[in-house]
Amino acid sequence: MSPLEFDDLLRIRAKEMARKGVCALGPMYDLVAARLLRYSSTITRTREEAEDVLQSSLLRLARKPNQLSSASRPWSYLLKLVRNEAYDQLYRKKTVGLLDTIPLIPDQSVTPNDYWERSESVHQAIQELPATQAEVVTLKIWEGMSFREIAEVTEEPLHTIASRYRYAMEKLATLLKAHREITETVKEPGYRVCSPAMKRSEEIE
Repeated sequence: MSPLEFDDLLRIRAKEMARKGVCALGPMYDLVAARLLRYSSTITRTREEAEDVLQSSLLRLARKPNQLSSASRPWSYLLKLVRNEAYDQLYRKKTVGLLDTIPLIPDQSVTPNDYWERSESVHQAIQELPATQAEVVTLKIWEGMSFREIAEVTEEPLHTIASRYRYAMEKLATLLKAHREITETVKEPGYRVCSPAMKRSEEIE
């Protein structure tokens, strides 16, 4: 599904929700859940909390369905809704800065670059980015948003978004290069992976 097709279908689903309310929540969930869950995961960094955020966001949407249908950019509105809910949840649990990381959830309906979408090393590298940088990369690479659109969703200055993206891409390039070097070393004949436990055992001997 192209971004244009997605936007058109989202507007249709939004109008259906405005007319039918909760009865139209199922088709909306099917359309946006995977993408919103992936985005939420870059903020919460745990699958369970990301799912809680998604459910809370959609319930809030169901209570006031007219707001989405009247939004000039429905997708940006939904992303902002999820973002606010995610940070509200983190502040309530007082876990900001103390969260474990998880891989981003691949969305097969959006594939701007096959390498980025399918490479496990890319997802692993993104886990090592600060949450604010991972958020910008997710919106830029997977959602295809412009820096101006990302600034609107995150309510951050345009130059801040551009800087975060630049720093993130520089760090990703370094991380991916290191990953390739490690992979190539492991594949060399005679190379033996040594765990910390094995190393301590050898030192004792």
